[in-house]
Amino acid sequence: MNEEKIKEIIKEIDKTERLNEEAYVGFFYKNDDFLKIDANKKGVVKLISELLKTLVLFDFHLSKEDHFSIIPIKDKNWIDKNSHVVFEYFNPINKVRNNIVKDYNPLDSKSSMKDKLLTIFYSTIFAFFALSFVVGIFNVLAFIIKLFL
Repeated sequence: MNEEKIKEIIKEIDKTERLNEEAYVGFFYKNDDFLKIDANKKGVVKLISELLKTLVLFDFHLSKEDHFSIIPIKDKNWIDKNSHVVFEYFNPINKVRNNIVKDYNPLDSKSSMKDKLLTIFYSTIFAFFALSFVVGIFNVLAFIIKLFL
């Protein structure tokens, strides 16, 4: 799809919809298992409009020498302020999905509060039993020494 056609679609969307006042999109984790998107129809249209605006700028930003260029999302009033995920910008890359090496995947390293509390709980129980074992060994040794003295 050429750039002029995309710009025409963006103008048509922005002209016909009152997106800024009524659009709503929220990105939320559900039970720390997966990400869900809550949105009304105008929110989905606004999201599509923002993606198309990004697409228009994509080749220009990708062609920059320093490649530290990003495409910021300028107007974010339509995104829920309580969203678990906040999108600030797009980072253009020139690779296909199979060739992208993911050095860091935040979803893999993300641990929930429940996981952290369980780790602390089990560590505390382990420390208690280890300490009890050591104290028990000393008590048995002290008892045996008293028997023979």
